[in-house]
Amino acid sequence: MGAGLFGFLINSTLSLYYMQGLSLTSLHAHTTLLGVYGKLGIGLLLFCLRGAKPVAVLSETLLRSTFWGLNTGIALMAILTLLPLGTIQLFASIEHG
Repeated sequence: MGAGLFGFLINSTLSLYYMQGLSLTSLHAHTTLLGVYGKLGIGLLLFCLRGAKPVAVLSETLLRSTFWGLNTGIALMAILTLLPLGTIQLFASIEHG
């Protein structure tokens, strides 16, 4: 969602005129970094750990709850902080721009 949706919203010519440097740019960057590259890094780490130590038993319940906890945290960060703040800044820049 971060790389696709928010990246599309902030990269059109008209939106860049009003939105460059606002919290909507941070919203795109944080959701992309954490949601895409963070999950890839965690997945690669787990893959390597399972290959390096196949006899180690990793709790599937713990891994599943951690995965959903991280996704919920990223979504709440985006929806409750950066998106409302960026929207308020966008409307203020349009009014005064």
